[in-house]
Amino acid sequence: MKKTITLILALAMVLGVAGGTLAASARNFTDVPEDAWYAEYLDYAVSLGIISGTTDTTFSPGDTMTRAMFVTVLARMNGVDPANVTSASNFSDIELSDWYDYAVVWANENEIVAGTSDNIFSPHLPINREQIAVILHRFVLSTGAQLPTDNAAAASFKDASSVSDYARDSVEAMRKSGFVSGDDMGNYNPLKNITRAEATAILVRLSQHLDLPKADEPVTAEDDAIITKVALVTDVGTIDDESFNQACWLGVEEWGLSTGVEFVYYQPIEDSGAAREMAIAQAVAEGANAIVLPGFLFGTTILDLQDMYPDVYLLAIDVGSGDLTYDYVTYYEPSANVTCITFKEEQAGYLAGYAAVQDGYTKLGFLGGMAVPAVVRYGYGFVQGANDAAAELSIEIEINYTYGGQFYGDESITAQMEGWYSSGTEIVFACGGGIYTSAVEAAMQYDAMVIGVDVDQHDIGTKAEYSYNPFLTSAMKGLQAVTVTVLDELQNGNWAAYSGQFITLGLAEGNYVGLPTAAGSWEFETFTIEAYEELLDAIASGAVAIDDSVENADVSVYEYTNTTVNYIA
Repeated sequence: MKKTITLILALAMVLGVAGGTLAASARNFTDVPEDAWYAEYLDYAVSLGIISGTTDTTFSPGDTMTRAMFVTVLARMNGVDPANVTSASNFSDIELSDWYDYAVVWANENEIVAGTSDNIFSPHLPINREQIAVILHRFVLSTGAQLPTDNAAAASFKDASSVSDYARDSVEAMRKSGFVSGDDMGNYNPLKNITRAEATAILVRLSQHLDLPKADEPVTAEDDAIITKVALVTDVGTIDDESFNQACWLGVEEWGLSTGVEFVYYQPIEDSGAAREMAIAQAVAEGANAIVLPGFLFGTTILDLQDMYPDVYLLAIDVGSGDLTYDYVTYYEPSANVTCITFKEEQAGYLAGYAAVQDGYTKLGFLGGMAVPAVVRYGYGFVQGANDAAAELSIEIEINYTYGGQFYGDESITAQMEGWYSSGTEIVFACGGGIYTSAVEAAMQYDAMVIGVDVDQHDIGTKAEYSYNPFLTSAMKGLQAVTVTVLDELQNGNWAAYSGQFITLGLAEGNYVGLPTAAGSWEFETFTIEAYEELLDAIASGAVAIDDSVENADVSVYEYTNTTVNYIA
């Protein structure tokens, strides 16, 4: 029974796409007519917190979902570990490299799903009404739960004879249970694709029968904070992305190994709010009561889920007040079970810019990913640090400045970086996840340099394909350290210091930003560690002031004494 309830929540996570608010009622959705047959079901589902809109004002009732995603939800909610599914699929259209291959193998081996033919699964086809009846029926029975027969006396569907032979028993069982119903004419329409509206009705019927538990009171600051299992959910990347996902995972791993508490990570099946919510639902279903969420993409996810899981602590790292919004007009506060921690990226950027100019670089570049607050702060700090160093040295410097609009490199961005380097740019601060790959590829062609971001990216440059290490330094944030610290504080009962708060960390609060100083990572020729440490103290004490009030992503609009900023839109 517990697994069936979990399935309901998982399906709701698929059907409710992050980015939409949990509206007060279905009537708040502009694409839901007041007299729609499913409106009351949607009202209930929204009030229960198991479904949301595709946007703040739309529900998209006619949208469908695929067979692959549905089966993957079942596998994840049943706790299937991909590593334990080692056999190959019997279906010719399923490859081992497919994200859903293990789910199809598991479901097929356990006789929960079959193919659309003997050797074809059709993973990308929308799931239809008779298929969902069969799969749900088989899955519910596999958990040991019994379907009710409250609707047994009702008339059979008028088109029952059109239901495929393999599906007739399941459709009839689901009809008798009352979890599926026909249209106004009494037809089931077995081959019709299942829609969000229809799935909502099924979910509500199931939840009412199974007495799906309502949310308890939120976690309060006085509650004991004892972690039984900690999970990390990646935003888009992987735990070895050599960026913030990896750094936070290393913190979870460090803390778990030191305390003996079980730890695990989940990587969403795709880059979408729905997939991130699915991964969190799986983590909760599998016993995690503390979940680390790295990156601004979790902003709307937190809004969707924070009150749905009041007894689960959500540690949002690199998620700030500007991220808890659906429309960048109305902003929300975190609930008592959430803490949102950001860093003073402008300080880390300042250190990198200052050090680079002190080390002799005069033609610099800044390549941002998307112009989100953290990236903008990094860039503005970088320019300030470079300008202050230039002023101290009484020299003029030049900085090319742009945003790629994405967090990955590609041919067009590489070409732009090649243009910069060929025109004299000596070093580029590549700030935005995997966008550094374009800067590195271009730098290698001109014996130029790169500054990394978030973590010490020095080791990237030691790969065999590189003729030299192009990373001069990295503007780092204490992602691993703060993950360990907050987990410690939570476990030790000190959640009150974090509960429902936005916390921003910099040098005044500790060593939460900086440049790498480990052996082998310090590549400066003239800028010394002693000078660096003096600068750290000056920033921490406030003797060196860094403007953090940047309001324009185009930082060329600000005045600099010794720097020309060439902004490229």
